[in-house]
Amino acid sequence: MQHRSYSPRPSSRALRSGLAPRPTTTKARRHQGNNGSTKLARLVTLVSVAGVGLGGLAGPSQIPDAVAEDGAAPEIVRYWPPPTNDRSVAPGDVEFKGSVRLDSGAEQQVNVVFAVDVSGSTSSPVLMDCNGDGVVSEQDDYNLDGSVGDVLDCEISAIASLNAELRSFENMGSRINVSIVAFGSTAAAASMTRVGDQFIAAGHYEVDIGPDAEDGDKEVIPAFNTVAASLTRGQVGQYEVKPVSTGTSFDRAVNTSLDVLMGKSGTSWILLISDGQSTVSQATLGRLQSATANDTRARTFAVATGASCSGPLTSIATVGGERCVRVNDPVRLTTGIASTPPSYIDKVEVEYIGQRYEADVDAVGNWSVTVPDVEVGDRTVLVDVFFTNGLPHTCASWKFRVRTQYFEHVALGDSYAAGEGNPPYVGQRNCGTGICMESKENIAFMCHRSQNSWAKKVYDQAYMDYVAGDI
Repeated sequence: MQHRSYSPRPSSRALRSGLAPRPTTTKARRHQGNNGSTKLARLVTLVSVAGVGLGGLAGPSQIPDAVAEDGAAPEIVRYWPPPTNDRSVAPGDVEFKGSVRLDSGAEQQVNVVFAVDVSGSTSSPVLMDCNGDGVVSEQDDYNLDGSVGDVLDCEISAIASLNAELRSFENMGSRINVSIVAFGSTAAAASMTRVGDQFIAAGHYEVDIGPDAEDGDKEVIPAFNTVAASLTRGQVGQYEVKPVSTGTSFDRAVNTSLDVLMGKSGTSWILLISDGQSTVSQATLGRLQSATANDTRARTFAVATGASCSGPLTSIATVGGERCVRVNDPVRLTTGIASTPPSYIDKVEVEYIGQRYEADVDAVGNWSVTVPDVEVGDRTVLVDVFFTNGLPHTCASWKFRVRTQYFEHVALGDSYAAGEGNPPYVGQRNCGTGICMESKENIAFMCHRSQNSWAKKVYDQAYMDYVAGDI
């Protein structure tokens, strides 16, 4: 078993995934006729062009020329370039990025519960390479309980890797909410923060309260990893101690996970990690099956040497609309959640001069597609969104300009070059009584990228000179 990036210790080995855009695939499709009405008052389509500009220094802007096919105007947001000038993209392959929302007031959320077996059976076998460095050492003792490389250590390694994947995707870290349920004879939802929240964003860091911490400092280790590393036999220790005993009850694990998910909007997942030594009742499977009708899915993972996907783990996964995964290498686990579109989206297509291209759609409704061979001139694409839940499809058109020469400005520097100490920062909004941020996990805000920074001002002036033909 191998591991690349997680440690429960506050050291340089702390897992800190960066933002990584998903790879895109392009699927060409011939134009198909539109069926049904296109009116959908609550749908919001967000559109952007990628590849030009200062990597996000400019904030979202409205595109005035984007309108719905039936005349209704869904909200269209363009991240770069701003629409106030005739800014352009280079000819050739052009990547389009956007997002689909059913409600302009809320972004699509994904809720993930990690149900982790902390029963007595997770104490053996031991001396497994849970961190993937090729040797068995104290580094494989993830929860520092003195038992090196046991099943529970590998379970912790597995869920840390899965969560690292969830928080690594572009524009998703603050829209994926995660929770940990520890189960033995009973089950308990962990306190994911010091104030007892059961869910946190996948990339959430708690405020550092150490003696050397300054105001606003964050802990070195993500809160999820802190809680995961506190899992020991029969209990979860952070941010509140909750005992669950050392027996094994899949019924308690599934039912407690479903309880935690009650009332949560968006798509929900249960990821159950165990060595597989238990049973599950028909009553529990029946409740899980009912939950799948409300966009809840369950996947199981069989961890450790000798663990099997046969029996109850397969039953839970099958009823949950998923599969059981046999884990040989915990740190290379992937959830596949990020690439699983919301159940209400059938597909997103972009049409350019009669050719249609199907976009990749992620778990929160973000989509991206590359349109090849875009030629110089004023161009228009049509974005079509099709739904699975009976909603009529909607579409929007977007005009853009392609030029053989276009302007780019790249600035490298430290936090002060980005705009530290010179608000407003990208990611902030006025809350009425002062400045607040859209999300604690907003990367642009955490970097304090300022609209008043030297890099932004140089770009704005240089671009105006460029448009005027002075450079």
